[in-house]
Amino acid sequence: MKRRSVLLLIVVAAVVTYVGYRVRRAPAPLEWSGTVEAHTIQVGSRVGGRVLEVGVREGDTVAAGQPLVTLEKGDLPAQRIIAQGQLEQAEGVLQKVASRTLPTARRAELAEAQARLEAEQVMQEKAKLDDERTRKLFSAGAATRVDADNAGLALRTASAQAAALRAQLETILHGTPEDVRSGKGLVDAAKGRVQQIDVMLDELVVRAPRPSRVESLDLRPGDILAPNAPAAKLLEPSELYVRIYVPETEIGHIHPGLEVPIFVDSFPGRAFRGRVESVASEGEFTPRNLQTADERADQVFASRVRIEDGADVLRAGMAAFVRMPR
Repeated sequence: MKRRSVLLLIVVAAVVTYVGYRVRRAPAPLEWSGTVEAHTIQVGSRVGGRVLEVGVREGDTVAAGQPLVTLEKGDLPAQRIIAQGQLEQAEGVLQKVASRTLPTARRAELAEAQARLEAEQVMQEKAKLDDERTRKLFSAGAATRVDADNAGLALRTASAQAAALRAQLETILHGTPEDVRSGKGLVDAAKGRVQQIDVMLDELVVRAPRPSRVESLDLRPGDILAPNAPAAKLLEPSELYVRIYVPETEIGHIHPGLEVPIFVDSFPGRAFRGRVESVASEGEFTPRNLQTADERADQVFASRVRIEDGADVLRAGMAAFVRMPR
């Protein structure tokens, strides 16, 4: 009985030794460390000004288009009134140039131009009759070639003068093309100024461009926000990712589109689903996320892994790692 127990102990010890040997010789799983990161948005105003109201706090979740910070209007409403008045003035000038409704002073000028045109048209009709009569006399031998040429020249002169007077009348009625273009230019410039002020008024409200979470906002009513300065920093929780560094010897185990498990210390044992988005085409040295000197001495390739679930509990800045079998 004692001999049998000894043999059994020897067999058990051999099995344990063999299993331990196989475990030690088994290849360790691949593990690449990194940090949870998120897309950030710096929002601000192109106008700037004094803060009137702050509508959110750090940590708040905001919807697309939600106001974050409102600035005082200052003199922008007065500038818009002035610009609108200048637009109406320019439109009035253009209408005056292009309209047939003329003021009294120009009506007298119009009447005089019409009278000159009518007189010239009478002279044109007379010159036409003289030309026809002279041509008949010339054909009959009762007039000379000189008389016929003079009559034709008088007709052309009268026609040219009548055409010039008609053009002058059109100018009085509608203005010159240059006057019309100038008037349209003034109207366009005034419209542009009104639109510019409307854009500036809209820029007084800083809004969230996308659904996001307020990461930092250090403004209070009365603060001065400079033009184009960041008013708040937003994070997009739905766009979380982990940037890992893969050693050159293991680069063959990862490729874009590969689904991998992601682990964080805050939730031990829970694997979050991730998918490799990109692998750098060039290697680098001394990445910030590797720990040992040996690891820092090797060439690694930065890779980006999109987090496809867990956005409700994961936060940017958490230490994370990808672990998968070889």
